[in-house]
Amino acid sequence: MLINSSKEIVPAGTPAYKEGGNALKGLYAIINRPSDPSEVEFLHSYVNEIVLALCDCIHGAFYAGNAEKRPEMYILAISITTLTVVFSSDAVTSMQRYTVERVLLELCSKIMDPRMEKFSEKANLPASEIATLAPEEKRYLMVFKALYKAMRKLTERAKPGDVYPSVINLLQRLMHNDVGDYNKNDTLKHLLKEDSLDQLVGRILLKLSHVQASSLTPFEGIDIFGVLMQMHMFFSTLPQAEVMMVDIANDNMRSALKIIAESLMKTRPSAFEVSMKDIPATSPVRQAFEEMGIGQTQHNSTEPTGLHYEQNDSINNGNSNLASAAPPWYHNAHSKNRFSGPRTGWECSFWRNSWAKFHFLPRFCCQSWCINQCTTPVDN
Repeated sequence: MLINSSKEIVPAGTPAYKEGGNALKGLYAIINRPSDPSEVEFLHSYVNEIVLALCDCIHGAFYAGNAEKRPEMYILAISITTLTVVFSSDAVTSMQRYTVERVLLELCSKIMDPRMEKFSEKANLPASEIATLAPEEKRYLMVFKALYKAMRKLTERAKPGDVYPSVINLLQRLMHNDVGDYNKNDTLKHLLKEDSLDQLVGRILLKLSHVQASSLTPFEGIDIFGVLMQMHMFFSTLPQAEVMMVDIANDNMRSALKIIAESLMKTRPSAFEVSMKDIPATSPVRQAFEEMGIGQTQHNSTEPTGLHYEQNDSINNGNSNLASAAPPWYHNAHSKNRFSGPRTGWECSFWRNSWAKFHFLPRFCCQSWCINQCTTPVDN
């Protein structure tokens, strides 16, 4: 077995290490250039198991987040490269949502790992400067870029109906510290107000929201009602602690909600109204719309032009006409039973005005949202 009971890669030079490395090479060859239809069928049938096993290898190569150890570069390079090839194949559409979420967690946590994070500032160096780096630094940088390429491939190639909900669910899990040892280094980062795993996932959510909103068919293939209910659960269970982590996550989620609402009200208003009908009347999602003025915006934009003012500055039939112009879900949002619980940092402006609201890359790597360079296995 390549991975021991501690979820770490076995020592280099052992028979298990050599056999595991050869198995990964063989898997890469089959996925990259299948020789017959049976190999293609194999990949489609077992893509979830394959991807999860590759995630285990990546996690093990980082020694389960133990920042004091040097990552196992050889196994790491083969695993990430093979994962990227899977995402480039047609089998990516056979991935289940739980697999997509695991990959998101795996890649994001490794991008934010203290051993890799420091190389983000070198990600955009020209080739002439990269050539001057020490061999060890080049290996770290190559792995860092490979992680970003895998992330880009996943978000571009996997089904949006799986990727988008997975990001929301992952952010909720991070708020409740429900990701095992993947965020073990975030406690100190939160105290120091540094970039952290939950902030990276929040930026991915916003980036995907903007990409979907600007597409020809916004949020097509995504269960809008399901997403709204996910956001309902996120807001309802969000910790009430007044800490930066909660404020930023809350702000990011509400920003994503606003993007969805404004996009669909312009392009697919009827579908959006149908999705809103079953959202509970006391849902914090409805409260968020009220606070953001989403319903009021629709209310004003659809005001009948035939209304006129009397001398006493009142509007003839104004109440009835304006009420009928507002979308059905807007009335529910303004009902006496609406959610009136404590706010959890929506007013916080720490992240709202930050460039990283629109990019998921770390703040010091804002030139592009992905790294378009691949990697090849590296010899030890």
